[in-house]
Amino acid sequence: MIPVLDRAEPRRFLGLVTQFDLLAARQKLLEAERHARASADLAPGQPETDFGDTEPPEPSGAVRRRRPYGQRRWCRAACGLAGTPTIVTEYVVGVERPITGYHQDEVREWVAELECGHNQHLRHRPPFQLRTWVLDAEGRAARLGTTLECPLCERAEMPDALRWVRTTPIWDQETMPSGLRRAHRIAAATWGRIVVHEGRLRFAAVTNPAIEIELGAGVTQAIPPGVEHEVEPLDAVRFAVEFFAVDRAGQPSESADHRRVDAREPADEGGDPACWAGLVCPECGAITEGGLHRAGCPAAGATR
Repeated sequence: MIPVLDRAEPRRFLGLVTQFDLLAARQKLLEAERHARASADLAPGQPETDFGDTEPPEPSGAVRRRRPYGQRRWCRAACGLAGTPTIVTEYVVGVERPITGYHQDEVREWVAELECGHNQHLRHRPPFQLRTWVLDAEGRAARLGTTLECPLCERAEMPDALRWVRTTPIWDQETMPSGLRRAHRIAAATWGRIVVHEGRLRFAAVTNPAIEIELGAGVTQAIPPGVEHEVEPLDAVRFAVEFFAVDRAGQPSESADHRRVDAREPADEGGDPACWAGLVCPECGAITEGGLHRAGCPAAGATR
């Protein structure tokens, strides 16, 4: 067991870390390094040029390999063999969302409010979860704008904190905008939802894991903000797209929720112990419902 101390206050004890925790963290780091190397298709010693979120110019004879891992990052790795084409590889680290606020749930656990409309718990439970910053207002405020991975966006699950904005006209395979057939994205803090009225439509999104699904009549499909996607009619089709804005109006904010939690009455623990507490004899420990005591209990005569 290794004690964990606060770097700013060395005398402040935060928790304990076991050897298992260190090995697990090391294994995770090695897996991330192997994934990055495999995604970039690099041989040992070869440099990688990172183009961030901007697509690099594609050289003549390039071979593209698509990696369906959420929001995309671009890089180029040279093969290093004469006469072989350059490989342009696409890979990603996940769908990340900025923190826009906080609130507490019904058991006073802190929850991060993400730009996409989803919520994510931020628990401080040493020694396995160390987030001392979430316990004070300054620590939380300092991390506003930082990002967290959002698994719900990767699964294209719409949040509750949405407000309908508009619905497009009903398009068919002839009238649909040509831009829908190419990879494109919806703006931040805005969700889309495809509604198929007739026919079949293919929807593909670069998430982790990748989403590629055939939508039939009466089926809807959510589109997360900022995630690259495309649609393709499979036959005669009629469909529309609904747009929703993230709107947390009416939901508890950090200050409002804090007042609500502090004003609560102490909760009854409930369960069988609370129900039986008044039925236990203090002398013999038996449950006295029906006037039964253990043999020799001095309180036996008083309850008869």
